[in-house]
Amino acid sequence: MRLPLAACLAAALVTAPVHAAPPPGPDPTLAAFEQGFAEGQDLFDQGQHAAAARRWKVAADLLPEKTANRDQRASIYGYIADAYTRALESDTSLELLREASTVFDDYIAGYTRAYGTETAKDPKLTATQQDLAWRRVEAEAAASGTPREAPGPRPGPAPAPTPGEPAPRPWKPLVISGAVLVGVGGLSVLGGGLGVLQSAKHNREYNLDCMKGDTSPACTTLEQKGQDANKLAIGGFVSAAVLLAVGVPLLIVGMKRKQSAAAHRPTHSLVPGLGPTRVGLDYTLRF
Repeated sequence: MRLPLAACLAAALVTAPVHAAPPPGPDPTLAAFEQGFAEGQDLFDQGQHAAAARRWKVAADLLPEKTANRDQRASIYGYIADAYTRALESDTSLELLREASTVFDDYIAGYTRAYGTETAKDPKLTATQQDLAWRRVEAEAAASGTPREAPGPRPGPAPAPTPGEPAPRPWKPLVISGAVLVGVGGLSVLGGGLGVLQSAKHNREYNLDCMKGDTSPACTTLEQKGQDANKLAIGGFVSAAVLLAVGVPLLIVGMKRKQSAAAHRPTHSLVPGLGPTRVGLDYTLRF
């Protein structure tokens, strides 16, 4: 009896159940988060800043506020802050200002509940929350004609990183997650390819040494090995398709964010130039 090749078995999946345990897929919550992030990026690129902020907020809500998600949530809230800032430049309505202010009030409150007051908050997000609260009080007072108490001192700009402090890289979690998923997907492709090669090998051996319906131990073993190889091939290719479908878009979005951040870095600088025979300044220009 001829053993079917992996390609034939893959086509027959729609009609014949595979008894092997299905390969583990990626976390559906993470997949939904990454889809929401990508959709928000598309809206932001189209100039729909308020819609992008709302879509990113929905994606962020998929990740509970806990230590494992802290950096990723802070990163996406940094994008939300940028989106609301852009949106409020063209839409100065009190409704949008209240919406943005509530989003960051809730974020800071949730962060404090999860980590306490001793854990430092992201300076940009804290400054954004305070600025929105101030602007909201001023706008509501102007709309009602009744003075209201200011929510603390007027915030200044977010503090700049101290010398030697690495610049924030909010794209990094996306690139790392995407690279890991793509890497595991590549390994799954290799596993599927190995299954195809083993299936072909056992098929040839069966055809050379066995007759159709042969129930001898050697032939039965060859037949079982061929079936196992087919299952390995199917499982590997199915896993690869799922992992790559999630990992590749995630990696693309992360690299796009990385390139955007690099484009805003300064292209020139003055640095001290010291040497055995000279003291001065070196001017560096990057193209």
